Amino acid sequence: MRRKHSIPIAIGSAIILLLLGTMVLLGFGNSGLFLNRNRVNPSGTGNPFGNMGGGQRIMGSGGSNNLSQTFTPLELQHLTQNVAKGATVHGNTVHYISPHAEIIAVGAPPGRPGMFWQVDGKVNPTIIVPEKSQITLVFADGDPGQNHGWELTTAAPPYPRMAMMTGAVASPGAFIMPVAPPSGSTWHGATITFAAPGPGTYYYICPVSGHAQQGMWGRFIVS
Repeated sequence: MRRKHSIPIAIGSAIILLLLGTMVLLGFGNSGLFLNRNRVNPSGTGNPFGNMGGGQRIMGSGGSNNLSQTFTPLELQHLTQNVAKGATVHGNTVHYISPHAEIIAVGAPPGRPGMFWQVDGKVNPTIIVPEKSQITLVFADGDPGQNHGWELTTAAPPYPRMAMMTGAVASPGAFIMPVAPPSGSTWHGATITFAAPGPGTYYYICPVSGHAQQGMWGRFIVS
């Protein structure tokens, strides 16, 4: 008789454990583990990762936002020089005057050790854009052997290893999933468009674990 009673008890215990496990998983999913802290997917879609395949839209966002691309180093150098003509550069500050700012951000290109951004030939510069400006950001990973992405965040340094968990994406669409590192003369990247957030100081970082902590960040001021 004891054996007969033990079977339904064991089944009941297994069901309870399964329900508890499901609740825990749902709790992690809703905690923002893979999203920004305000639980808004930066792309405005229901999928925080999307399709990372070559030639596909990153994070599944619509329109022209988050389009994956490939570049040659020469193409990026040319683009960077063109954008620099439309900005005022003082020391390590790049000030965009136009309300339609075009920014080229290259992740750790060859020639300098360490984790850093290159924008208009400057290393981790302070970027200043006008209030209510529309921003087109062209991003490329120039770092052999390293995946890089781009994020505009509300979180200030110093950063922990998981920097992307410490703050929200500052403006919808201001996020690029990590792309593949360069392969030969092909550099992978993406172009995004987003509206500048309200006046204040924000920060652009690489969301890959440990990269912002090692120095891959810069100030982004909306004035």
